[in-house]
Amino acid sequence: MTIDEKTFSTLHALKISIWVGIFVGTITFGCGCDKIISSYTASIIPLIAAFIILPITVHMLLYRVCPNMRTLSKQIIIASVYNLACAAIIFAFLGCLLLDEAIDIPWAAVFAPVWYGMAILLLFIIFMFPGLIQSGNNRAAFLMCTWWIGVMALTILWVCHLDHGTPSLFIYCWIPVLCSVFTHIIAYARERIILRRANPDLPFKSRELFCVFILIPFSFVTMMKLYVLTWLPALFLIIPIAKLMVIWLFLEEKAHWGWCKGCCESREGKEKKYESVS
Repeated sequence: MTIDEKTFSTLHALKISIWVGIFVGTITFGCGCDKIISSYTASIIPLIAAFIILPITVHMLLYRVCPNMRTLSKQIIIASVYNLACAAIIFAFLGCLLLDEAIDIPWAAVFAPVWYGMAILLLFIIFMFPGLIQSGNNRAAFLMCTWWIGVMALTILWVCHLDHGTPSLFIYCWIPVLCSVFTHIIAYARERIILRRANPDLPFKSRELFCVFILIPFSFVTMMKLYVLTWLPALFLIIPIAKLMVIWLFLEEKAHWGWCKGCCESREGKEKKYESVS
């Protein structure tokens, strides 16, 4: 489908706003962890702004760019995104208020919005799973389940670690996520190898692989900060995330300006055709 320039520019502006919110929010939260910013709650304001803009962007994307999608599918996706955004905002506020010692509640109560969001995700996966299998996209269906299990296990173990001290080390809580990462990489590599047999020119690397692979250095740096190099500033942890976001911004801007160039060339071609006819 052809997207008009106004819609494309608006979507681009919203996506950049989300990028700025997440990028600045990770930096300010790191500053909060290092006590450069006195309040954790104040440090997450850019992240909250990004979470607010995200569902608006998805809503606009589905209704203006994907008019042929089934109405029921649109409604389910939009409802899921709005619920997940609300859950993320509530979790972020509760967590920061607890870290600021403004409230005194167990971490299980803080993670309640996360588990609500995970329940919404589970319903979404159940809805999407048959369609993915029928369309032959078995890898996506399998990985959605794998990541849901990994993240859910992480949250449960994390709460047990914070509230009860079991497991004793956070590194044990992170094991389910690492299992999901390596499972994703193996599934990705297997599919790419099969596809490259039919199309040798297909590149092995992609944005998907990079996004998943970046969790490995992030995990390594986090564990080094927690157990070995405890003197490292928390801002050091965001280097892998910052690298990912800078690359994402570069690719987004490249696609945006490529689209703008194509629109300009198309408009010039129409003007020349009109002049020749006249």
